[in-house]
Amino acid sequence: MATLIAGRAMLFTGVSIEDYLPNEKIVVSAASSGRKFHGSRIIYTDISPESDSFDSLFDIHDFNNVIFVLDFLDPLSDGASENRNLYRILENCIRCKAGRVILCLPN
Repeated sequence: MATLIAGRAMLFTGVSIEDYLPNEKIVVSAASSGRKFHGSRIIYTDISPESDSFDSLFDIHDFNNVIFVLDFLDPLSDGASENRNLYRILENCIRCKAGRVILCLPN
């Protein structure tokens, strides 16, 4: 099983994510090159939810958990990319039967 961390994962600092997700491979989808998580079970990819190939991540990995990190969510804004990214992630979670989806708003 694997866990996907998508969105603004770089908002986490000083977190040992492997301690919270024992025995799981962790895939971090981040377009930013500033990597914050360290560990042997962590895989980084530059494929973000805005990318055309994002759906393929769900075909390659069997995600049990999906964590989507974002700054804010404005459901009334039609143009917000965060809303489109969340919708795309939820579509893939339903399609691939992900066990748990966690929406994380750090502030």
